[in-house]
Amino acid sequence: MEQFKTLTQWLQWLETCHPKEIELGLVRIQQVAEPLHLTHFPIPVIIVAGTNGKGSTIATMESCYLQQGYRVGVYTSPHLICFNERVRINGNNIDDATLINSFQTIHDNLNEISLSYFEFTTLAALLIFKNTSLDVLILEIGLGGRLDAVNIVESDITVITTIDYDHQDYLGDTREQIGYEKAGIIRENKPVVVMETDIPQTVRDTIQQKNATAYFYQKDYAEIATEHLAIPASNIATALKVIDLLQAQLPVSAEAINMGLKQIKITGRCQIINEKPLIVIDVAHNAQSAKRFAEFITSKAQDKKVYAVFSALKDKNIAQLVAPFVDIVDEWHIAKLNTPRAAKVEQIQQHIEKKSVVYQSIADAYYNLLSKVTENDMLIVYGSFFTVGEILSICRSVQ
Repeated sequence: MEQFKTLTQWLQWLETCHPKEIELGLVRIQQVAEPLHLTHFPIPVIIVAGTNGKGSTIATMESCYLQQGYRVGVYTSPHLICFNERVRINGNNIDDATLINSFQTIHDNLNEISLSYFEFTTLAALLIFKNTSLDVLILEIGLGGRLDAVNIVESDITVITTIDYDHQDYLGDTREQIGYEKAGIIRENKPVVVMETDIPQTVRDTIQQKNATAYFYQKDYAEIATEHLAIPASNIATALKVIDLLQAQLPVSAEAINMGLKQIKITGRCQIINEKPLIVIDVAHNAQSAKRFAEFITSKAQDKKVYAVFSALKDKNIAQLVAPFVDIVDEWHIAKLNTPRAAKVEQIQQHIEKKSVVYQSIADAYYNLLSKVTENDMLIVYGSFFTVGEILSICRSVQ
């Protein structure tokens, strides 16, 4: 029996269908996945975990493979504007009808097993990939690694980008614990590419236990010269190392790589959406990404007056998000995000020493500043996928 007719209806149901928003563990999801044959694919599968750098590393691999003419499937999360962004086929977001059909099939095969939003939607994505003719599949871990829904899939090569403090409620309070969780994606006797240079011992231990072949950034591979300011050279180098290791199965020419690097599409990372005034957005939502964004802004700010539109989720370390911008931002403009996970305005204000202007919504803050800033000023928007997503929705609606 058909459950829902529209994608919106499905997504609304998924938000309330499971008692916990996040419930790590693979037993329940495997019970649904295995009868549908969603854990093994007849093509090379790349799984990427890490605190930061996952999106840009994936985008680099995707772009190079597409330039070579391969059929590429990509799964990422969260989305910025619409859910369809999470599932890409050959560089294009999946359409509503395909998602709806996939949701229905997963629903019909639950057999009274309750899945979380992420578990259910991950299975739906895998079903789409299973039913699509592809040459390579690139999957991003949502949270951690070892117990993340994506980790049910058998992979040919894994990537660990960076290991920093994030999601401590689920992953642990130390880098050793967090590293252990992320290293859970490493497969027996398979290669793993590690971009993190300050590697926790737990990661090294897992590599040894799994007899995996590890390639470490700045030891086994190095960065190449690149003009791509929005993507750190380390991320590009890591993506190219993966491509190199899969050359026997998926040959990619130097020409395709050069073209691919020029064509990388990545939304919401050091993204300039306007020149005068200079408006830059970034989904930075942890200490490491905030520091990187602050360095990018410093390189662009010069003598400009800098206004910040900022908000974050309540489980984030807001002090660490704000700290790199203390000497950069002249005025803070804040609002509570439209999600149950949002930090209260009072919680944000505790960490901002300068006077902050409070609004009903991120959109209100943004519109107010647009009417105020001059073409010589700079406006930055950051703190969460929710914060940036709201601004990108505004930009899309006025195009």
